[in-house]
Amino acid sequence: MQHCEDNGRREMAEQRNALQRIDASVVAAEQRCGDDWPKGLAAAIARGHNTSVRRVMARRTALRASRGFFGSFSSI
Repeated sequence: MQHCEDNGRREMAEQRNALQRIDASVVAAEQRCGDDWPKGLAAAIARGHNTSVRRVMARRTALRASRGFFGSFSSI
């Protein structure tokens, strides 16, 4: 039973780390491009993280909601 719990924790940690890496890319894109992302940027981020454009855009939306439309990133 312990082995299953360890695998579950490891999987959750990997998912959290993957989201953090996507978030970092989204924040960098927002800093460089603001609201006007060039065509293909979300797709490039998705390819780089082996995920979907839909997930990248969902993370962008979530970050905007939680960070006050990226206002707090201006000091990064």
